[in-house]
Amino acid sequence: MAVLFTYLFFVGRSVPKILAGHTPYIDLVVFWVVAKNALSGHAQDMYDLLKLHHQMLLVCPDEKKWQAWSYPPLFYLIITPLGWLPYVWAYTLFMAGTMGGVVRILWMIFPGKWMLRVLLSSPAVWFNLFLGQNGFLTAFLAGAGLLALHRQRPILAGLLIGLLTVKPQLGILFPLALLACRAWKTLLTATVTAIFGTWLTTQVLGVGVLSNFLRSVPVTRSFILENPGVWGNMPTVFAFLSQLGISLPVAYGVQAVFALGTGVVVWNIWRSSAPADLRYAALMSGSLLVSPYVFDYDQVWLAFPIAWLTKRGLDHGWNRWEREVLVFAWACPILLLLTSKVLHLQIGPLASIGLLWIIWQRRNEGSLAGERN
Repeated sequence: MAVLFTYLFFVGRSVPKILAGHTPYIDLVVFWVVAKNALSGHAQDMYDLLKLHHQMLLVCPDEKKWQAWSYPPLFYLIITPLGWLPYVWAYTLFMAGTMGGVVRILWMIFPGKWMLRVLLSSPAVWFNLFLGQNGFLTAFLAGAGLLALHRQRPILAGLLIGLLTVKPQLGILFPLALLACRAWKTLLTATVTAIFGTWLTTQVLGVGVLSNFLRSVPVTRSFILENPGVWGNMPTVFAFLSQLGISLPVAYGVQAVFALGTGVVVWNIWRSSAPADLRYAALMSGSLLVSPYVFDYDQVWLAFPIAWLTKRGLDHGWNRWEREVLVFAWACPILLLLTSKVLHLQIGPLASIGLLWIIWQRRNEGSLAGERN
């Protein structure tokens, strides 16, 4: 209920603006503005902080907050059609379509109204809805890709996983996992999808979108990652250390070591005879631990490991502290918002770490009832 009231509070603040004909200043507005500029031939300009800020002021003149466009060119293929629509319809289409995809995949994993209600009441879900963010989109691509792989549809799996390059920091572990299980066809398809999608974008919008994106990466990293104002919203080891006052080079170094360790854990689980659901849960949990550039709304990914592990707990019985870890992972986005703002303590990484701990403890169990490994 607290999550719902928080969401309604923020939405309530936007309603008067919408009724007055103004555009509420949320993250989807950036997607919409970028999409409109892409349609008018200015896609490559959106990687320039000053030019993007000018375009944002045309839509939201009362807001002075600066934004950065940090997405690879492939993301244009997904969001550009939003520029043909009025903002309210663009928001509705994007959020309903991507959230609907997540709901569908979760239902295929764990059919049951009560489980769906629990997962969809997660704070991460409400954060995505309020912000108009892309957590649903990336979670759908990852979850649907793994489900296609499980159903022995390697080409479809590769297409979906390849599209994850719209947010490449979340897909770092996927090639590693595919190598570990020797899913060569899926790995090749994913690679071709990423390369062809980028090439197609440059043909449609100009080569400048790729060159400007590459030039903007260092600037975007400094603008976002090294801004203390956003560390509270980033459930990463880097943000945890930065909030404690650790120097940025040390925080980057520890993040890299932690990413390497996570990769080793995921590799070993995917190389072992661990059941398929545990391999998939490990990959989606570990993916949030590798990059320093992850936000609270990305934790909607954890809905899938929570579903797989809940199903396993009901089927095989519960071990000590497992249910508490699952509840913590479910509530983590709202908890980290409180701890990071009040205590300046970023607890977000603990959710993925806890889930990986459960998975590692159960890696030698048998498959779920009615499932093939």
